[in-house]
Amino acid sequence: MSTKTAYVPYKVKDISLAEWGRKEIELAEAEKLTFLHPYDDLDVIAGQGTIGKEILDQFNKPIHAIFCCVGGGGLVSGVIAAAGGMAEL
Repeated sequence: MSTKTAYVPYKVKDISLAEWGRKEIELAEAEKLTFLHPYDDLDVIAGQGTIGKEILDQFNKPIHAIFCCVGGGGLVSGVIAAAGGMAEL
């Protein structure tokens, strides 16, 4: 695995999310970089789950709700995974 990182500012106009995802992977391969998906990756979701665990660890009273921003879904997936059976969807 490469430890090299790159930030390439692209102007995104009239491009689908799927096409943008393909471009990210192509860039990573061309530059010999490791592509880390910002939300659709089990390790990312597990890392975000630590937030849910911290919430549960810091409260000694029942938690009735956890409010979470949703963008790509990684944060809320991790929090729900950590909160486990307390979530009623």
